[in-house]
Amino acid sequence: MDTVQRQRLERIAWNRATATRNNDERWSFLFRTQGRIGYFFCPFPAVDQFDGDLEGLNLSWKSRRVAQIDAGADLTSEEYGEWRRAYCDRQVETGADGVWPVWIVPIRLEGQIAGYATFLCQQDDPSLGGVYETIEQAEAVLSEQGALKRS
Repeated sequence: MDTVQRQRLERIAWNRATATRNNDERWSFLFRTQGRIGYFFCPFPAVDQFDGDLEGLNLSWKSRRVAQIDAGADLTSEEYGEWRRAYCDRQVETGADGVWPVWIVPIRLEGQIAGYATFLCQQDDPSLGGVYETIEQAEAVLSEQGALKRS
């Protein structure tokens, strides 16, 4: 999808979403559109520092390294990345407070799907994450930004 088409679809997606912002079911375009998919999402930037919690996380670390970290050793940048992903995965699995609803919504033009818009719902009002050619592309981009699980 070229830049002009992507920007056009982003405007259409946002206009359709905002048209439902004051409905009885606020922002119903996100969760009532045929073909939409809902997710739970924990964005990596929301986890800005290591909190020392390793319990129940799916980590590849050897027990000796875990003991060193428990004793106060600093994480390497690779370890921090792995911990952050595992931490966010657990947040999504348990439905923790820091988890956001996210929607991937098909954008139809003349009855055909022209793209898929992502909407992130951190606060009361959603934000448009972007428009992608396929659901898989949208999921891949979201997965690079945080932990993702279908709701």
